Amino acid sequence: MANNYRPFIPSRAKDGGPMTYAIVADDGTETIVSKADFIASFDDLHPVYVNAEAGIAVRLPLTDQAETIADENRRFVEAEAKHDQRWAARTVELDKATASGAPLEVADKFDLAAFVEDAELLATLVDWLDQITQSERHLFVAQVLEGKTDRELAGELGIAHQNVNRRKQRVLEKLQDYLSSKGQI
Repeated sequence: MANNYRPFIPSRAKDGGPMTYAIVADDGTETIVSKADFIASFDDLHPVYVNAEAGIAVRLPLTDQAETIADENRRFVEAEAKHDQRWAARTVELDKATASGAPLEVADKFDLAAFVEDAELLATLVDWLDQITQSERHLFVAQVLEGKTDRELAGELGIAHQNVNRRKQRVLEKLQDYLSSKGQI
């Protein structure tokens, strides 16, 4: 089993903590070593397992199982590196100037007051939805959120579309009364 793969061996775990380096001998005994000793132990035979998230790097023994673990780890590390490269290419640093040298400007300003107002209205609407009957909720959701017509709902419910329209008007009146009582309109 030749193992020509040489993974990047980090000095620190992803969370900034120290890495632990270990060598597992062919007889199964484990020895914690320094990074320098760990790297010096590399050869073309022994597979290596690196998990920067957990902060560990291990030179594995010469077994088929260890080779399988190392291959899976290698594929994961390579996929993670490709993901990081793609993500870095898409990242925009807002404090950097554009290619022309002009500072980057944000097109839209965030309106915190409007956001809070919308959040309050949404919370009021959710409270109202909890208070109405299931059939009223179904009618409201189907028409307002899903965009179904009176005729489509009439077919689903097995009633005349005029009855759907009357029910819808009652539900909307309830909503208007509720929003009015909460000071939202």
